[in-house]
Amino acid sequence: MKTIRILLAIFMTLGLLTSCGSSNSVSSNSPAPSAASSSSSSASAESAVPTATSEPVKIGLIAAKTGVNQAVGKFSQEGAQFAVDEINASGGILGHPVELVIEDEVDNLQASVNAATKLLERKDLIGIIGSPYSQNTLAIMPKILDAKIPYITGGSGDKIAAEINPYVWQPRNRDSVAAGAIAQYAHDVLNIKNPAIVYCTLPTTQAGGFDIRKAYKKKFNIEIPDSMMFGHTEDEKNFGPVITQIMSSGADGILAFSNENPYSLLSIAIADAGCTLPRVGSSTVTSSVVMKNAGKAADGWISVADWSAYLSSESAMRFQKEYSAKYGHDTERPSASSYDSVYLLKLACENAKSVTDLEAINEGFKAIKGYPGVLGNMTYKEADHGFLNEIFMVEIKDQKAVMIDTIKYREP
Repeated sequence: MKTIRILLAIFMTLGLLTSCGSSNSVSSNSPAPSAASSSSSSASAESAVPTATSEPVKIGLIAAKTGVNQAVGKFSQEGAQFAVDEINASGGILGHPVELVIEDEVDNLQASVNAATKLLERKDLIGIIGSPYSQNTLAIMPKILDAKIPYITGGSGDKIAAEINPYVWQPRNRDSVAAGAIAQYAHDVLNIKNPAIVYCTLPTTQAGGFDIRKAYKKKFNIEIPDSMMFGHTEDEKNFGPVITQIMSSGADGILAFSNENPYSLLSIAIADAGCTLPRVGSSTVTSSVVMKNAGKAADGWISVADWSAYLSSESAMRFQKEYSAKYGHDTERPSASSYDSVYLLKLACENAKSVTDLEAINEGFKAIKGYPGVLGNMTYKEADHGFLNEIFMVEIKDQKAVMIDTIKYREP
């Protein structure tokens, strides 16, 4: 009987201790992820001290493992895995170790839709980190809504935000923000008043090109005629005639919104033609794919950038240093984006105090405030389900994207 009374007393004491756990959400007081210490202080059942037998939680990742985009996919996988390794080393998410489930989106829309569908149909994921290509996210928006699972896109297209899908989150700067920054820097700093605009005709990159045109009209009352708009397909191989036409058009600069492979060939064509016009591009021009394929021809581009391996924030410098030590090469935008995406999902779980209630986890994104991400300081923005408030300007010198300026476009 005495033994029973002692056991009852112990159980009652444990119950009281459990009921005293904190209910605070993760906020600007959260420590930086460099210490892998952004886990919740809650003492709820799911945030118990982790053990080797804790049930793992799984995060889906859509990335190209094969095809022409596999270099981009490799960076996405490395960034996500780097975050997972850090998180697991510091106790997991609410005490649960984390595992990645990766599906191959290859290099085409249908393959990406298939990969996303496989993940959306699973019942064991706490969230999905999506494709870095906006058109691939747009193609599955209805399926995301039906699945009701948190989905962090790697795309930057404005149409993603415009659909107001409550389960889709966008940690990168939107294309219209990038286009506005391109126009502002080109006009105010480089004195480009009559630009030629080169854009890929995929829907999202075409929208970016026309957003540059709109920004010139809105900000500077400069009307850019159709004759100065140069569209190209994603698989365009010969940019020589385009550059020849631009050089004879009276253009005083080249502004571009395209993807990795076209940017590589465009850069080579500019160099081969001896074109010295100043040029400003979208963030993709800073990709290592462009620098590797174009070589020295990539030098001279000025670009907006969500990310560069040479940013100066503490979080960015730590990430670059530790990532390059682990993988033997510099970080890239997809690696930075997927890294931050894993941490955003972790914070959402901690705010929800759950790794099982997907609705609560989804709502948990709204409580994120002041997270020191590698892409920048992040606070939830209701207007677009985004988190950033500034965008970087970089210049490619000796095949490195070196930071030259920061443009703030809304309140932190």
